[in-house]
Amino acid sequence: MKDSEREFNTLILSSIGELDHSSKASLAANTAVSASSKVPSGTLPIISPVAGFSTDIRPSPLDSVQEPPMYNMSLCIMGPHPTVTYHIHGVHTCCLLWLIMVLSVDRPSQRTALVTLSESASKDTFSSGTIEHLIDTIDGLIQDENTDAVILTGTGRFFSAGGPVDKFDDAIDDGSIGDVVEAMTGHLHPLLLRIRTSSTVFIGAINGAAAGGGLGLALSMDYRICVPNAKIAASFFRLGLSPDGGTTWLLPRLVGQQVARKFFFENSVWDGSTAQDKGAVDEVVNEDELIQRSIQVADRWGSWSEGSRRGTKQLLDASSTTFFETQLEFERQLMIASALTPDFKEGVRSFLEKRDPDFNQ
Repeated sequence: MKDSEREFNTLILSSIGELDHSSKASLAANTAVSASSKVPSGTLPIISPVAGFSTDIRPSPLDSVQEPPMYNMSLCIMGPHPTVTYHIHGVHTCCLLWLIMVLSVDRPSQRTALVTLSESASKDTFSSGTIEHLIDTIDGLIQDENTDAVILTGTGRFFSAGGPVDKFDDAIDDGSIGDVVEAMTGHLHPLLLRIRTSSTVFIGAINGAAAGGGLGLALSMDYRICVPNAKIAASFFRLGLSPDGGTTWLLPRLVGQQVARKFFFENSVWDGSTAQDKGAVDEVVNEDELIQRSIQVADRWGSWSEGSRRGTKQLLDASSTTFFETQLEFERQLMIASALTPDFKEGVRSFLEKRDPDFNQ
């Protein structure tokens, strides 16, 4: 197994519970199946439980007629011990008592991952015990060499409702609110930065309300598709807070300074159509089309070379805060670097041969 695959397994499996260093090492060493789609069809190994984990990998009846096997992974909290369940083609489900479902990861296509927050996680994304799972899952997918695009969506009425307001009240009473907010932003903000600077394309499939830090999570995506009844809200002023989640940086770049200022100061709530008209989202589709359309965009945007994706994302974000002369130098350096990659060779050859490039060979 490649080192990158072993690292990916460790990141994903450890994302649902705290393991000591030796347990993580043992888990990585004993995990024989990557979360990529490169495992051949047929009987897959049953991995022995390690450090409180139950992992069950079984062959799918569809393996004989459908290639390649695609994994669906669900993460949950189960009493003091977490559980990981892998499904092939989404067919098999382990007979486990899941108390709190956190998220699931599906492979709708070979190089695209679909991360779906559970209904409880969509309502309370940034509480301790949930945000860590999301962070480790996203980090694992960013580092996975077989993943070019990630779709993030929620379940039920919410895409992401942000921080746990009910727990804020308790923390105010016991004097720990400063530590709670510091920990929450300390988790969220580095995640948003990695999303923006990675070569992985992120598509937000906004199924419901995106509020507070959840709005920042939605705005950090490279492309946003929402349903008509989605709600886009900051909600910080309603709580007597200043904004976080990168919203004061991301929103003005999408809708303009004054529109963003009015949005915050009027404590506005935009539906899908209004959000599209303002420029905060790219498309509005019916609910039954949301995931399929997101997959189409993810597959298309993720098909370009890693260097093209990473360089363009970073150059566009830098362009609004740099002088033209500085931006030209950034472009020159990245152009030189990308010209030395095998992807550039494939791009030139495919152009001259009048065929589509294959940057994943």
